[in-house]
Amino acid sequence: MDYKIICTGNPVKPGIPNAVNTHFSNVKFISLSNGYDLNTEEGRQKFKSIIKDYNVFVNVAQLTNGSQEKLLKIAYETGMKGHVFNIGSIAEYKRWEWYDTNYTVEKRSLREASLELCSEFFKTTHIIVGGFQDSTSADSSRMDPSEIVNIIKYILESSINIPIVGIEKIVDAEMKEILADYKSK
Repeated sequence: MDYKIICTGNPVKPGIPNAVNTHFSNVKFISLSNGYDLNTEEGRQKFKSIIKDYNVFVNVAQLTNGSQEKLLKIAYETGMKGHVFNIGSIAEYKRWEWYDTNYTVEKRSLREASLELCSEFFKTTHIIVGGFQDSTSADSSRMDPSEIVNIIKYILESSINIPIVGIEKIVDAEMKEILADYKSK
């Protein structure tokens, strides 16, 4: 199948949009860097005017005020035909002090909307990601964003719908301590 992809985020910076750009052709990126402030009504209206032209939407940009969920609902309400991949976060179910409470609530809400809207006519996959390399961290204990894009490719090529996926390659300090203690016994 020929995929016509729209992806939120800036492909120039390391992260998932950059990996999408590397693995797929025919991708349009929308972000603040090219005039789409998706946190505003005006930016979301611009998105609404073009979403039906695409059959894959990678909803990855970290936005505020529920904007990721609003974009998902716009794709649904405009009758987009294809597959939406919502990038969630391990913060949906694991609390660390550095996560903002609003971020946690918004990612949980995005997951619930993704699952609610998923159907045979509107495919959605919510990908819960735990720690990936981006412009702030190239730590080898974190997932390479290409691994996330490989999962997207697999799901697109699959004959079944996969509504939710959880992937994690992060080991926090507490877990490292438990593992070290276990190995010493």
